Amino acid sequence: MIGNANAHVDKDLQPSVVLNPSADSPLMKDEIFGPILPIITFKNIEEAISFINNRPKPLATYYYGSNSRWNVNLNKVEKQTSSGAFVVNDSCTQIFNNDLPFGGVGMSGYGRYHG
Repeated sequence: MIGNANAHVDKDLQPSVVLNPSADSPLMKDEIFGPILPIITFKNIEEAISFINNRPKPLATYYYGSNSRWNVNLNKVEKQTSSGAFVVNDSCTQIFNNDLPFGGVGMSGYGRYHG
């Protein structure tokens, strides 16, 4: 065993927000299995769409804002990106409902969250 066997091990992982991490960082390249939320800022919606489209297709795209058919930014993100799910103003429904499949497209499309 390495280290002090009597040492306190803190297994509590606090929620963390990481502002504008490098796109080359492990945080942005690997799947996140913890309460870590990277926040990336953009000057306009086109820059955000380009960021999404220049990477492997995501398991889900979450849009937070007005849920109206007249919301230009919402319509652009929905029509100009591709992911396993497009969700507006929510992030948990597909996980909480065992009857909904939760899978992706491309490299995220193998398998389903609920089997």
